[in-house]
Amino acid sequence: MKSTITAHYYGNPPPYERKPPQPAEGDRLYEKVKRKREVLMAAMPTEQRALLEAYDTALDILAEERQRERFAEGFRVGLRLGAECFGE
Repeated sequence: MKSTITAHYYGNPPPYERKPPQPAEGDRLYEKVKRKREVLMAAMPTEQRALLEAYDTALDILAEERQRERFAEGFRVGLRLGAECFGE
């Protein structure tokens, strides 16, 4: 049997921690946003398209950084909890 940490590393959390699949409504909304973006990009001049793509890239980088920070915070809390349970 795998340990909890190993299971999480491989992306296999226990069933009670798994998130349910996204509802169909979420998929429809995502597709709607995607179509609107395609229409917007088609209507923009090349310079503005490049600017919007650079903006999107910057937002993606920011989101990734925030996700890393949140993971690190949660990991630290988990380590502290483990240390309190098994340490000292």
